[in-house]
Amino acid sequence: NGRVKSIKGMDAIGIMPGVVMIKLDFKEGDVLKAANDDRSRQGFVIILANAKEELDARLVLVNNTLKVEIENV
Repeated sequence: NGRVKSIKGMDAIGIMPGVVMIKLDFKEGDVLKAANDDRSRQGFVIILANAKEELDARLVLVNNTLKVEIENV
């Protein structure tokens, strides 16, 4: 739980090979709470790949690129 202080990396992720869509359902200043089920998730990414290993590598790259800074409230 916390307030979103900054979001970085979205532009870089948007042009990565295989990334079809990334969407965050929050913005800077919003207060996030833990997701308890599919409906309370704060975003998603759709990635295409030819093999599971390629998909896993692309997901790791997305996770390493997206930086969401949270401050306690």
